[in-house]
Amino acid sequence: MSRPKRKRSAEAAETPGRLGRAISSWFLPDLSLTVALAAVVYCLTVYNAPVRMFGDSDPGWHTVAGEQILRTGHIPRVDTFSFLNTGHGWYSWEWLAEIVMALFHRWLGLSGLVLLFTVAIGVSLWMCFRLHLRLGGDFFLACVMALPLVTTAEIHWLARPHVLSYLFLLALVFYLERAGERFSARDAMVMAFGTALWAGIHGSFVLAPAIALLYAAGHAAATLWKDADVRREWRMARWFLLAAVCSAAGTPLNPYGLALHSHLLHFSTAQIAPHIREWRPPSMSGPAGWLLLLTTGLGVAGALLALWQRKVAHFLVCAFLIVLALKAARGLPLMALVALPMANAAITGALQRIRHRASLAGWAMGISAEMRSLDRGHHGAALALLAAIGVFSWLLQPEVVARTGFHPARYPVEAASTVAALPSSSRIFADFPVGGYFIYRFDGRRRVWFDGRVDFFGPEPLLQFEQISQLRPGWRDAMDKIGFTHAVTYKRDRLAHALMDAGWRPLFTGRLWIVLENPASARVADRSGPGAARQM
Repeated sequence: MSRPKRKRSAEAAETPGRLGRAISSWFLPDLSLTVALAAVVYCLTVYNAPVRMFGDSDPGWHTVAGEQILRTGHIPRVDTFSFLNTGHGWYSWEWLAEIVMALFHRWLGLSGLVLLFTVAIGVSLWMCFRLHLRLGGDFFLACVMALPLVTTAEIHWLARPHVLSYLFLLALVFYLERAGERFSARDAMVMAFGTALWAGIHGSFVLAPAIALLYAAGHAAATLWKDADVRREWRMARWFLLAAVCSAAGTPLNPYGLALHSHLLHFSTAQIAPHIREWRPPSMSGPAGWLLLLTTGLGVAGALLALWQRKVAHFLVCAFLIVLALKAARGLPLMALVALPMANAAITGALQRIRHRASLAGWAMGISAEMRSLDRGHHGAALALLAAIGVFSWLLQPEVVARTGFHPARYPVEAASTVAALPSSSRIFADFPVGGYFIYRFDGRRRVWFDGRVDFFGPEPLLQFEQISQLRPGWRDAMDKIGFTHAVTYKRDRLAHALMDAGWRPLFTGRLWIVLENPASARVADRSGPGAARQM
């Protein structure tokens, strides 16, 4: 009888210890959560997300488009924002992200958008570091890669749908990495409907079938090695091929069907890159240039080591994402989020082969393995919830709210009341970021010349803007052809002085911005009767 008593007393003594470990696991973060929380703090403070997330004006028209969808219950099919293209066919192909943005905007205004995309950034970095460890990467190497990862990713931290697409990209790679040899009905449903959902978020949904095909090609190529398990590699190649087919089959499940695919194909072949910075090849100069080079170099090294280790699929995926990043700067975050974890796994695999011949490498990897074992005991879910509440509270501080949104140095915030008083038929000359800001400021009721929807407008208005703003030959004819009645520009621009020399009169002159009126439109307004120029 004494033994059971001692056993029960031992169990009772262990109960507080188990409870303490359970509580600590909920409040102590692992590596992935630690990096994510640090990145969120960095994003809100050093990066200054309340201002820099509105570094371009696309959040403005995205939010208004989402509001229109919520009000009408219909996905837009024609343009209502511009005065030259009203009624022309328009693909609002990020409609689902726009709805989410509109809901957060209804809740907290522009602070809601900062909250949404800051949390999305944190979750994407958490997933990225989970992928480091899921692929067998080294704990210390993952920590070392945190700096180039964040520096590379932050170049596109904006309140726009592409940030949400990072979550889908990482989820795709996670799912492909857990592939078995038998492709089930569940796999088909996940690939098809997951990609269909992605298609409502961002045009990068085309990466789903593309990356699945790269995995299939990698496993098919792996059969060429003499000692390969040919039957298994072909079965894996078949799994990924079916995954690619199912994900491609899910892409037409959007409001525009296959027409969206032809639209994206047309956009990808348009000559947009010379005019939009994010579509140009990345610049490796500047203070952060060496970190961009480091990220790219790690990706290249990881790809080559993966090929040496016969991980052909990882080699192909890394190479594909590196090429995308070198062609357009907006591809850099995609490369960093996926190629760095794969590079870590490849470098770790190479170190494991030499650890018995290099005592320093073996010692470091042993310490790293111990740190990883400690890391497994925690997840910090409660801490993550508390952090989200903290971000929410911080964003609602009056001093933070006051500086959240479109900065007056980049957008004509000070001139908005003057623009609001112009006739609704006014044709205002302004750069495309100003157009996006006006769409937001006037809830889509004041039509603009053009805005950030470059897939809709094409390069023509960009070329016309460059011609007019730089006073190239024929600029006056171009303005007369479009019929501009007003202009909103920086008051120190050459164009502002040239228009005033041509008789355009200032309606508003602020610290940075000026609003000018075409004398021809002023005469028409005068003949229309007193106050006609101020009617909405």
